[in-house]
Order: sequence, then structure tokens, then C-alpha cells
Amino acid sequence: MSNTPNDAEGIKLFQNGIRGYANTFAAKQRIEQIVATVKADSVWLGPSIMQAICQSLMVNQEPKDEWKDPLTEREIETTELVLQSKSNREIAEQLGITERTVKAHLRNVFEKLEVTDRLSLVLKIKNWP
Repeated sequence: MSNTPNDAEGIKLFQNGIRGYANTFAAKQRIEQIVATVKADSVWLGPSIMQAICQSLMVNQEPKDEWKDPLTEREIETTELVLQSKSNREIAEQLGITERTVKAHLRNVFEKLEVTDRLSLVLKIKNWP
């Protein structure tokens, strides 16, 4: 928790092994979500931090295409936009769908590729056998 969270601090802490990073003044419900996420072996970082980390992982690294095999065309389109560090809102706008539908596609992708969050997704695709 940080009184003044920022991307640089969040990235540095993540590189040092933290699994959750948020504003000290977050609402109780948000803190409960963060705790549940971390307990489920996932990572909780703000969207801008997550996007920065994903983007840095994908720089000059074209993933192999085998990760696409179990996915539908729409799931592939959604995932490719995640790999471009797009937010759910940006993905929804680009694909002409709702954010709820984006979340449904991502939930399916996470299940099919056996990951729990965007960062795990990017890491798995980047390091696909």
C-alpha cells in the first residue's frame, strides 16, 4: 500500500516480488478484492502499471502463434489487443463490443491457456514452448 502510488514505484516493487500494490486510501471493498486476488496467486497492480509491464515484456519479441490454437477468433483478437497493452475499454471500443464481453473473452482465454491474469497471460505467450 502506498499513500501516493505511481507506476515507477509499483514496477520496482513488483520486480522485487510484491504481488499486490494499491493506494492506501482505497475503499474497503477494493482492498478486499486485492487481498482475494493475491490469495488466489494472482497479481494486483493498477492498470497503468500492468500495461507498462506487459508492454516492456513484448518489446522486440514476437510470440509464436501456437498459443492461438485453442482460442476462437474473437478470443485471439482480444488477446492480441491485450498484448498491445490495451485496456478493456480500449479493446471494447476497437472491437465494437461491451467491456463485459471483453471480460468474458478474457475469462475464457485465461481458462484455456491456464493463467489467472493479464500478466500471466503475457508471460505465457512470450515464453510459449
